[in-house]
Amino acid sequence: RGSGTEGGGGGMPPFLNALKLPTAALVSLLTFGVVAIHSSGLTLSFPFVACVIIVGASFVPTRDRFLKAVDPAFEMIDGTKGKVDDKVKGCEDMAKGYVNDAEGAFNDAISPMKSKLDLATKAEAMLKRIDPSIDIPDLSDIERGFDGFEDQITNAFASLGGMLNIDQFIPYLFTSRFVMQLFVLYPFVLIFLILQIVVTLVATLFLFAGSATKANEWELISFALITYIIAATQVGLTFLLTSPAVIARQINGFLKKVTGKVNTSLDQATGPIFVTVFKDGFGGIRDQMLAIMSKIQKLEAPLAKVKLPGGLKLPAGLPGAAKITQNLQDKIPTKIPDNLPGVGGLKKFF
Repeated sequence: RGSGTEGGGGGMPPFLNALKLPTAALVSLLTFGVVAIHSSGLTLSFPFVACVIIVGASFVPTRDRFLKAVDPAFEMIDGTKGKVDDKVKGCEDMAKGYVNDAEGAFNDAISPMKSKLDLATKAEAMLKRIDPSIDIPDLSDIERGFDGFEDQITNAFASLGGMLNIDQFIPYLFTSRFVMQLFVLYPFVLIFLILQIVVTLVATLFLFAGSATKANEWELISFALITYIIAATQVGLTFLLTSPAVIARQINGFLKKVTGKVNTSLDQATGPIFVTVFKDGFGGIRDQMLAIMSKIQKLEAPLAKVKLPGGLKLPAGLPGAAKITQNLQDKIPTKIPDNLPGVGGLKKFF
């Protein structure tokens, strides 16, 4: 992740801290210029030496700043992938939890009914004499009413795997750190390298046009300062282009696309199943239960009149059908629960 030239510095602002290495290179060049002025060979080579040293010194802080600035973006993208998986799994668990809660409420409701129905079955002949219209309900069909609900939910969420390809929404430059360096960092540095080479060639031609032995220290210093200014501009633009606002704009666009895709896919994959399970399925079970309750209510008065076979007695403390009906209406929902994420429901997670 770089050599760490950007960090530290005893509280020095990051930009100034990043200029430490290029500035040290400039000081070295100024010292070299004092020596080079006394040798025509060194004088002619000075622009090339300045170019190599300054370019090398500016690349390190440019690279370090770049990598440090974009790294949180990659971490956020990776974290978003995991967060989407977690929240979709949480939605699946929540839906299954409603099924399990409703099935538990159903079992609680039919448990006392079974005792009454067992007694009614044993005394069916006597009950028919009291009221020929009496119909002893069969609970077997309604007991199987919850079969398959959980599997339908599991299959619906399993189909989300093929629909939620989060990678397709990642900006190409953010697909990997290597791609980011290859198509952003290196071209950016190359532009300034070309500019440095142009300045070097111009400086060399200027020295060849005149007499290298007549060059003065200020001419060499000016070449060094020009290369330094270019390097400082390179570092400064790196800080500007990798500012949090610029990076955030790219990542927020990605998150917006991902959120919309997750919600749309979630609604497409699970919406029909939720309707089938919670609205149609639970609604059908509730209607069957209410019909059974109505039949059991008709059994209560005749059961109290008949002498049950074998000395059997109606158990005390059994809730009446009206009370069981009220409990059932309270516990088994017949619509899609409001807090199951649907379209737009996952946005709050980002």
